[in-house]
Amino acid sequence: MTGSSNYYRDPPRGPVEIPAAVLGCGILLAPLVVYTNAVLGSPLEQDTVKTILLAVCGVGTVLLVVGVWSLDRLWTYVLVLITTAIGVAALGAGIVLVIDSEIPGSDPAPIAIVWAIAYPITFVLVNRIGIRL
Repeated sequence: MTGSSNYYRDPPRGPVEIPAAVLGCGILLAPLVVYTNAVLGSPLEQDTVKTILLAVCGVGTVLLVVGVWSLDRLWTYVLVLITTAIGVAALGAGIVLVIDSEIPGSDPAPIAIVWAIAYPITFVLVNRIGIRL
């Protein structure tokens, strides 16, 4: 079969790639959408946030299926992002302990800050330094 789609180039993996792409896009983009909404004071209802996330995941999946990005690259981003967020959170927790401060548990800003720092670090690690998994 001919075509530019990953699905058509590798038919046995196609049915597995689409759900994996949706899941990967969801993991990659959920913190961005959810915590942006939370920091802004939740102007959007949860159903609207879920709809936006699903639409963005659908667009991301289309980009993966037509071959703009590969599934391997997506999952590299996902794993590096999660690892980076854990590292940034641990560093932030250490700083909070050293300065003997408290952060209210209901405040979404600290978690949003962790993700806001983790996304650009992930971009640099994967695109500039060239981390591959």
